[in-house]
Amino acid sequence: MNFQDMLARAVLSTSGDAIVASDDNGVVRFWNRGAERIFGYTSGDAVGQSLDIIIPEPLRNRHWAGYRRVMATGESRYGHGDVLAVPAIRKDGVRISIEFTIVPLHDAGGKMVGMGAIMRDVTKRFEELRALRKTLANRDPIPIERIEGRPLDLFLICRYENELFFQRVDRLPNPAGAGART
Repeated sequence: MNFQDMLARAVLSTSGDAIVASDDNGVVRFWNRGAERIFGYTSGDAVGQSLDIIIPEPLRNRHWAGYRRVMATGESRYGHGDVLAVPAIRKDGVRISIEFTIVPLHDAGGKMVGMGAIMRDVTKRFEELRALRKTLANRDPIPIERIEGRPLDLFLICRYENELFFQRVDRLPNPAGAGART
């Protein structure tokens, strides 16, 4: 076995990220251990099933319209390494947040025959960010002074993990807590 084959085998068998491949009809053809861990379906349960098993019902029409368009044209606005963030659903019915990239699958003649997706469960991070945004929105404001009679344009910048969040504000959150002014 050459190095590239060993790498492919190791990546496909990872349990860290879900790797799922589906055919041109959206039927699951490959489901790795990461997909088993994240979504709760064994490979035996998932292979042969529609991708609907992980797509929340309210999002299915939009998903399938995009899927059919990509299969017909071979073009996706997300196929160039862009990371998508969407809700998904586990076998137990719990809704989770995932980020994923897609990879088009072509036969020897270049015809698109399916898609692969590499997915990661980001539910914990999504919930932490939502809580952070809520906390920032509920902070006691501190008035901002004017310069030469004009209000300042001010942006609240927060760092969470490796991401920066900007929010235009006319008052600063009070870091000292309710009632305290600086």
